[in-house]
Amino acid sequence: EYGSDYKFFLPSDERLRFIEVFSDAIFTASQRLGETLFPHLQRDRIDHLYPSIQVPQLVGSTRPLPTDQTDRPLLLVDLASIFAAKQQEIDIRAVAELAKRGHRVDLLLKGPQVPVYVQRLQELADSLGISEQITFEEFSVDVWPTIARADAVLISAPAHCFGRVAAEGMLGAKPVIYPASTDISEYMADGVTGLAYAARDAQDMAEKIERLVQDPALREKIGKAARERAVE
Repeated sequence: EYGSDYKFFLPSDERLRFIEVFSDAIFTASQRLGETLFPHLQRDRIDHLYPSIQVPQLVGSTRPLPTDQTDRPLLLVDLASIFAAKQQEIDIRAVAELAKRGHRVDLLLKGPQVPVYVQRLQELADSLGISEQITFEEFSVDVWPTIARADAVLISAPAHCFGRVAAEGMLGAKPVIYPASTDISEYMADGVTGLAYAARDAQDMAEKIERLVQDPALREKIGKAARERAVE
């Protein structure tokens, strides 16, 4: 439904073999990716190199801690292309689960949109009675204003290579809720710089969000630790 227009002259296995033969050194965006693509390559010829992300000076949260959580709902953001492979329905079902538990949270889905999938998500939110809590916004290159106004960053997609949005959320001093099985876990510390949940499990995601709802100080603590780790 959504993807690049890249067309390759060689099939995947031949491309990887071409890289192996003609490269003196290979860098991948995560350690797991290198181990997956080149499992037999000598370790001294391959290493991972995380992307460098240019970020403005952001210190702590731009939204003050409320004295009472009922003052406003938490704002959760998922910054990703809105199409089926990203599985934003997990976010929506988690928001609905929290509503059942008596917690109001707002969800912003921001990214390039595939209209048929957006419609599917809107219909899902309507059926769960939470449509007023879900907002869709088009993609913008500058993610930092969105991260700055968020309370937490959600990662719904069950597969990632590096996971740039997670790193951006950390640099923005926000707790990131991410699938434990992805490459994000390479640089994230569960419970310290973010909260891991079982991929595709909306209820588990909801439980992690609930911890942040119930403990504003924990949000601030994790966000601070996340930024320190990302800068390091």
